[in-house]
Amino acid sequence: MANNVALSGFNINASTVVGDTSPQLGGNLDLNSNNITGTGNINTTGTITSSGNIASSGTITGATFSGSGASLTSLPSAQLTGALPAIDGSSLTGINTDLVSDTTPQLGGNLDAQTNNITNLGTINTHTIPGGTGTLALTSNITLTPTSTDTFTNKTINLANNTLSGTTAQFNTALSDGSFRIGYQPGEIIEELNANADGRTVVVKSGSYTMQNVTATQNGSTTFTAVTGSTMSYTPPAGANYVYYRFYYHWDVTENSGISGHVIQLDGTYINPSAQTVSSNYASTNWHHAGFPISIEYCIDLTNGSDDIANGKLNGWTSAKTIRVLYREHSGSYESRLHYNTWEYYSDNQHIVKPHMTIRAIA
Repeated sequence: MANNVALSGFNINASTVVGDTSPQLGGNLDLNSNNITGTGNINTTGTITSSGNIASSGTITGATFSGSGASLTSLPSAQLTGALPAIDGSSLTGINTDLVSDTTPQLGGNLDAQTNNITNLGTINTHTIPGGTGTLALTSNITLTPTSTDTFTNKTINLANNTLSGTTAQFNTALSDGSFRIGYQPGEIIEELNANADGRTVVVKSGSYTMQNVTATQNGSTTFTAVTGSTMSYTPPAGANYVYYRFYYHWDVTENSGISGHVIQLDGTYINPSAQTVSSNYASTNWHHAGFPISIEYCIDLTNGSDDIANGKLNGWTSAKTIRVLYREHSGSYESRLHYNTWEYYSDNQHIVKPHMTIRAIA
């Protein structure tokens, strides 16, 4: 049998494959340093392996991508379609994994602390005091430089162990009602306890104080005795430089001129400049013709370099001290009594006079 067939009448153009609408390769196509050009598509179900760059002005669509990705640069987001697979970022470099390395972090929305705290020292620069029900706790100074656009509405700033700096004029500019206070002005009354000795409880800035209830006459003796209703354990509020004490009560002669001494005592020590002597004109009869109110008062200085209670001076007053009025008769022949009206014109059963106390803390 012959191994060769001779054909005639066939025209084969080996320089083009245009005429073949479904060409197939019998082996690998060697480009021989040439290019495949045109505007068509390359569809493959295998793997495209390249040791060089793949350049495309269109869209590259694939189910998966593999490789280091080191040369993937300038990828337009519009050309990245489909869901990207999960990436193991353990070997990624140049990416900040915390906020410490980011020197200019920005939030795209409100930061929800989720009941946690923002801690450590730093500076918060803001034009708006945040809302909410939490607490802004300061462990260092806070400096506010108000402008005409800064507004405080129903805000509380706790200045315990902190400093709020600025001038009164600046803060009054920031607050349209001008109500911002920086400390106390010299001579300003910080608080005043003002009540009759009828058992009431008075609440002031420094706390609650209960008055004694005077319901009976107090007869004098020849030894100093506390005037009923005059005793109070008192602590002035912070910022006080002076404490004014006044006790107002009724005095009545029961024998002769009723010569008697009255003095303020603070924590067991007489304040000597407060001492007063009270008496009437001497008479051997008609003793109750001398009956009148008296007032014992003194302003205690808290700015002294050391405690000198005998002269009404202290180096501060930060804990409770007992203040009261003491009273005694000159002798058993000059007698008097307190809190009683001998002559009563409105009701015969209203002879007891309730004394009155005033304690005033002054800046």
